[in-house]
Amino acid sequence: MRRVRAQAAMEFLMTYGWAVLIMLVVIAVLFYLGVFGQSTQVPKSCTFPAGFTCAEFFMDETGMLQLDLGQATGKQITVTGIGCSAASTPTITSLSTPVTIRNGAHAWVTNASGIPCAGAAAPAFRGKIVVSYTMAGSPLARNATGQLSYPISVGGADAPTPMPVIVLNQSNLPYTVTSPGTYLLDTNVDAFPGPGTAPVITVVVQGSNSTIDCQGHSIYGRMDYQTLIKVYFASGVTIKNCVLYSYGGAHTTGIEFEQGSDSVIRDNVISDPTNIVSVYLWRDSYRNQLINNQATVIQVGYWARHNVLTGNTACAGSSNLTCDSTLTNTTGSGNQCSSSSCAGAPCNSAC
Repeated sequence: MRRVRAQAAMEFLMTYGWAVLIMLVVIAVLFYLGVFGQSTQVPKSCTFPAGFTCAEFFMDETGMLQLDLGQATGKQITVTGIGCSAASTPTITSLSTPVTIRNGAHAWVTNASGIPCAGAAAPAFRGKIVVSYTMAGSPLARNATGQLSYPISVGGADAPTPMPVIVLNQSNLPYTVTSPGTYLLDTNVDAFPGPGTAPVITVVVQGSNSTIDCQGHSIYGRMDYQTLIKVYFASGVTIKNCVLYSYGGAHTTGIEFEQGSDSVIRDNVISDPTNIVSVYLWRDSYRNQLINNQATVIQVGYWARHNVLTGNTACAGSSNLTCDSTLTNTTGSGNQCSSSSCAGAPCNSAC
């Protein structure tokens, strides 16, 4: 009789013990997902289809999103806007400055105050996120839609450390960029004299994924053999809103890329009536974009591949867009110039 009872007890535990264990696991998962109203238990989660990742993200108590987006689509992309909403169809918020991300890299894609997520409120957010972008070599606008959940922290205690912002001026130039960040020129500066002098701003490999923003200020070159801004073995660099000018120095270069890749040079004015080579790409500088620059001469030298020239104006001198004779893969459109030796980047309109 005792043996029968012991066997019955064991069978009861074996049968219902597993059921109880499974119920406890299910209840724990439901609590984790916030099904029982524990909205503060919503996980920090951001998922996209293959090709996109959230390297880091944060939402403050007002529902403003900061997103560090990674991409591995096989090509360089330019992110133009982000949408975020608890509703089914987020409204895209345009980025004040489009962000270019090379394949296999990541970058912060946001405006100064963040991207608004409609319907976000403490203590938690669940909704959709949409990335609007274009791929290198195509003007077609594309969207990638993901899912976002976030336990909103009042006070922003878990905000990620932002990339540093460094102010450049006459007192700390010449300057070598050795870590990612945003570098802002806050006044007009004179380049330093002397043949063979170091560039005024140099971006080395450790400074990849940085932005150089002159904010409309000027760098004046005065001596022979000066390079004003140089990118050396770095990638993912943006150079914008600079006015670069040479006062009579021979062999002056405004922006030089030596093994610089997957970068953007945009909205710069680089000029001198006779002496300056405005932009010079050479020695394995590839997949760079030159957009809406006013330049004297844009030169794509040897071993520079798959660079794209779009909407630039180069109207001084007799040869404005020049490419090494062995290059056949420089492309472009919408350029205004008097002559071009770049087969894939002709003068679309005359000066």
